[in-house]
Amino acid sequence: SMVFRGSVGCILEFFSLKGGIQRTCIKRFLPPSVTVANGSYRQNDDYIFGGGNLCTTDRHVYMAYDGKHTYKEWQQSGRTCLLYNNIAVFDWKGTPGFLYTTDYRIMALSVVDDTTVYAFLEDADERRFMGKAELVH
Repeated sequence: SMVFRGSVGCILEFFSLKGGIQRTCIKRFLPPSVTVANGSYRQNDDYIFGGGNLCTTDRHVYMAYDGKHTYKEWQQSGRTCLLYNNIAVFDWKGTPGFLYTTDYRIMALSVVDDTTVYAFLEDADERRFMGKAELVH
């Protein structure tokens, strides 16, 4: 199986790789509120940051997730609000299962055996470091 996260909003596409590439489902959690012009896009003020970096295991899909901050809020904060400070967990059919909240921006993550998450993190002062946490499902 394979999962693809669109670059804006929070849209996940799931694929089967058996006998070729076949899309199995699309899950839309947040619409991409963007303006498209000249082959590029820009977020509208009401755009809500959705999905960030993701990783997978045989059982789950893990994604850095925001789901609350708007583009306008991010701009007004001087771009310092902590986007993507949650980890959303989905099954391979795109069904949401768990939402873990942190005090850090999750820049990248990796999950081992569905029990341990390693992440590249950033705090509100833009200090970056590696973190490790145990996941309880």
